[in-house]
Amino acid sequence: MQGEEGQGDAALGALLENAPLGLAVWDAQLRCVQANAVLCDVLGVPESQMLGKPVSEVFPDFAYIEALLQRVLDDGRPLRDLRVAGAIDQAGTHKAFSVSYYPLTEAGEQRAGGVLGIAVELDPTTEAVASGQ
Repeated sequence: MQGEEGQGDAALGALLENAPLGLAVWDAQLRCVQANAVLCDVLGVPESQMLGKPVSEVFPDFAYIEALLQRVLDDGRPLRDLRVAGAIDQAGTHKAFSVSYYPLTEAGEQRAGGVLGIAVELDPTTEAVASGQ
């Protein structure tokens, strides 16, 4: 069983490293616990500045996203293809993206109350389309 767990961890690591999408995991207290390089590059923030912090602390202009994350935690249902926008730095650099939020549950749990955290998927191509690139 331990070997299967190690393989699962390796597969998850490979997915985060190689996915063309921005991916992150937020815990049940709405703190970032993992973010891949694509997400960090698009948002212009190193993972070290995101880890352990809520969205509102890292990106004050995106504080409204915490309510969306809480909704996924509360009802256990994903939110797909939402448009989010805001400033990502003190210079006021504005970005807009398509994001999806998925509940992370124990194996077999598909209901509210069994949500351990939230997976976030950010499509970096939508930012280029929004800015006309």
